[in-house]
Amino acid sequence: MEPDKEIRINLIEKDYKVLGRRKNMMICLFIALLMLSGMLYSYTLTRARVTALQAENGRLKNEYSKAETLIQKVEDNKTANDILEDKRNSVLQVQKRQISTLEILDEIEKTMPPGIRLIEIEISLEKVTLKGFAPAHTPEALLLSGLRNSNMFADVVIIASHVNDNSGEVLFEVEVAREVGE
Repeated sequence: MEPDKEIRINLIEKDYKVLGRRKNMMICLFIALLMLSGMLYSYTLTRARVTALQAENGRLKNEYSKAETLIQKVEDNKTANDILEDKRNSVLQVQKRQISTLEILDEIEKTMPPGIRLIEIEISLEKVTLKGFAPAHTPEALLLSGLRNSNMFADVVIIASHVNDNSGEVLFEVEVAREVGE
């Protein structure tokens, strides 16, 4: 006889189909879980970036509005500075063109013929008024002629001219418009 062989009897039947299905389901479940965790991580990361970008966008909008305000203020200042500069230049031009009182008096002295006595000189921005006495009408006419020929004065107008009965002298009043030099 032959030696006894061991005999094994499996009372529980192995279902390889069930084990294969379970194994496949576990693998699919694991893959699905990995995909879900990847999607959740991606969503969380994207949501955090969106929140950060929204905060940055809000900050940039605030800075942009501040910059617009500053730009408007700078433009207003430029306009104000331009107006101020124009006024300053205008004043400088007027000062350059303005004839001094001493120059006016010197010019009157140059045009004054002998024998005329001035009793009042009134100098304003627009005109010069002269009042005085002349021995006759001829020196008065020479004074008017000299003032008209002067380049410091524009219009020469005689306001009054009367002969004084007592002394025979001519009392005159002359108004001269000031010339604006260039």
